[in-house]
Amino acid sequence: MKLSAQTQDILKNIHRRRHDVIEVREERTQLLICTISEYYFALPGAILKEIVPVESVTFVPGLPNYFLGLFNLRGDIFSILDVCQLLELEKQPVTSKSRFIITHVDGISTGLLVDSVEDVLEIEKRKIIETPAHNDSLGQYVTAEVEYGDKPVALLDIAKLIRDVIRQNEDR
Repeated sequence: MKLSAQTQDILKNIHRRRHDVIEVREERTQLLICTISEYYFALPGAILKEIVPVESVTFVPGLPNYFLGLFNLRGDIFSILDVCQLLELEKQPVTSKSRFIITHVDGISTGLLVDSVEDVLEIEKRKIIETPAHNDSLGQYVTAEVEYGDKPVALLDIAKLIRDVIRQNEDR
């Protein structure tokens, strides 16, 4: 069967275009999935610096309950915040799964106590679903929701939480 010149040109163009495939990469973001008071939360990976097992902290008298104390990590001193108390959630006992998450926000490094770290993952930004703001202790810091397995997980704005703690303590 003889192909017309026009059909041959079309087939040549198709063959050429197969090699001109443009790779489209969706914008992605890294999230840490953790538990706080038996609830699953996602924290933005951009401000997280390190995850370390819970060790003893040095108590500092006169500070609010959510300041657990100071923690020495390889010669660097970090204040440790109890996220559970800041969000007014039910306190869980510290276990072998509990972790300090070292964050860096606005030039300040701080540790956060969480009940466990479940996963660190990278997801497409389009899979993050924004949620309406609420004014309660927890809701004001939940900015979005993501799916983790078959569970919806609240994305916490940890940077805002830390900024609010700093602002509250500057006013004292």
